[in-house]
Amino acid sequence: MKKVLLCSLDKSIQRTIRQLLEKEEVDLVYEEIIESAESLALKENFDLIFCDRDLFADAEKKFLEGVKSKNPYTIFIFISGNTQVETAVEVMQWGAFSYLQKPIKRSVLHTALEQAKDYFFELGKEYSVPLSPKQKIIVESPIMKKIVKDAILIAKSHASVFISGESGTGKEEIAQIIHAYSSRSSQPFIKVNCAAIPETLIESEFFGHEKGAFTGAIEKKIGRFELANGGTLLLDEISEIPFGLQAKLLRVIQQREFERIGGIKAIKVDVRLVSTSNRNMKEAIEKKTFREDLYYRLHVVPLYLPPLRERKEDILPIAEYFLEKFCQENQKICKKLSLSAQEKLQKHMWPGNIRELANVIERSVIMVAEETIEEAHIIFDFLDRCPVPQPTDQVVTYSEPMCLEEMEKRHILDTLTVQNNNRTKTAKALGISIKTLRSKLKSYEHTL
Repeated sequence: MKKVLLCSLDKSIQRTIRQLLEKEEVDLVYEEIIESAESLALKENFDLIFCDRDLFADAEKKFLEGVKSKNPYTIFIFISGNTQVETAVEVMQWGAFSYLQKPIKRSVLHTALEQAKDYFFELGKEYSVPLSPKQKIIVESPIMKKIVKDAILIAKSHASVFISGESGTGKEEIAQIIHAYSSRSSQPFIKVNCAAIPETLIESEFFGHEKGAFTGAIEKKIGRFELANGGTLLLDEISEIPFGLQAKLLRVIQQREFERIGGIKAIKVDVRLVSTSNRNMKEAIEKKTFREDLYYRLHVVPLYLPPLRERKEDILPIAEYFLEKFCQENQKICKKLSLSAQEKLQKHMWPGNIRELANVIERSVIMVAEETIEEAHIIFDFLDRCPVPQPTDQVVTYSEPMCLEEMEKRHILDTLTVQNNNRTKTAKALGISIKTLRSKLKSYEHTL
């Protein structure tokens, strides 16, 4: 919750709400006249609106409905000296979040604010992607610098963008840059992973449904298009969308309106579409799994992200970023990469791209006790954990899941076995000091 509007003439209520919010990172705006508050709320995006009114008529209802048509998840809390139960019921039926009666206690206002914050926390956790005022991305290679520059330039338009590239290359981060540098940056950035939603649910996720629209629809659901109204909708892995839904998506793009499942009212939307895919879209079109007309609607401005192996200048800066990040998250002393470790990172082909690099660095931070991460600590996959004696091709596997401590213990003891119980060679193979190895073995109560 970032922005709150208070429409009230009551100085006591103004003061109490200001005091309750003073420790929060919230922009609190005051208006005393409802018409001015409505005009402001239709221009700017408010998360929460307090409306202090004793009489309720068409103006109040128009205020709420007008704002909610622009942003359906804006919360309205009405404060009133009107004690009639019928009035409270009517206001709640309009779509108010809460109705508070005067005289109002500070504790009641505090509870209402906490409920509002909980609401936005759950909403944000499920749907939204947190963005900094100007989303940044770590780039050193000339090709990525040009791509970021192009993304910022593209952001100034309202055209649909299609970002292609292998998994883990940073397509979502580029989409966030486009949103952050656009005129829509103060509006929602909503992501939908087309590959992660079951085919039976994806239409409801996109467009929502009315209560009772189908078995299990026990309440009305707002879809991602409606949530993203005024902002940006990221269609991640768009190639995975069911063929049967593509015609409806095309119609929504063309007409900028849709109906919820089970609904008859046309809902107008204004969203900027950014789509991503790691598939060969030409092949998908030829195989008739993706509509050509939809592709061209989404592919107005194309961006291609090269794999990490083709922009090696970015490897070490990104590795250093993850090193600092994971050290902080795991409350470890800030580590550094040795020159040999850096060389090993730069020589790797990175089939998993940035996602794989993040995993490698996080694993090293967790498993290495020393301050310097050596070449031997850089493990690219499970089979590289320790040298396998030749000529046997047996691989040690474990049938039960293990915690990190148990994995480390097994790894050390297996390496010790491979090195014929030679502690000096074992320590060297593990990239740790002999003192650290002795300490580890003692903690395992291991006897040779």
